[in-house]
Amino acid sequence: MKFQEKLVQLRKGNDLSQEQLAEKLGVSRQAISRWEAGDTTPDITNLLGICMYFGVSSDYLICDDYQPDVETETTQPQADAKQAARGRRKLAHFCFMIGFVIAALMVAIMGAFLSTIHPMSLVLSFLCVALVNLFLWLCS
Repeated sequence: MKFQEKLVQLRKGNDLSQEQLAEKLGVSRQAISRWEAGDTTPDITNLLGICMYFGVSSDYLICDDYQPDVETETTQPQADAKQAARGRRKLAHFCFMIGFVIAALMVAIMGAFLSTIHPMSLVLSFLCVALVNLFLWLCS
């Protein structure tokens, strides 16, 4: 299969129009059309952009007789992306849990200060809220 056929197959397989793919790659729709028609080929920068966007190797796109290893060309990038997303969700959940625990502890400490009507209690409560917000912002 030739480059232009592979590009059309990848684009249509991802339900993208030429316009949408052009926008993702930062080129004109006419450039995509010329690549798919076989009139021109993308430069190395655009070729790498295509490879990265669709998660395929340059060997696959360039070589007409290249037979991809099914597991590494299709399944592996999808599995890696799902695992990375799952890891990010777990980290975000952990950070929010830690943030809420810190907030609860700070509220308890502030309650102790407020019960004695300590003059610095208001300043400390603002500082605690700011620190919790900073921690949650850094985790997100």
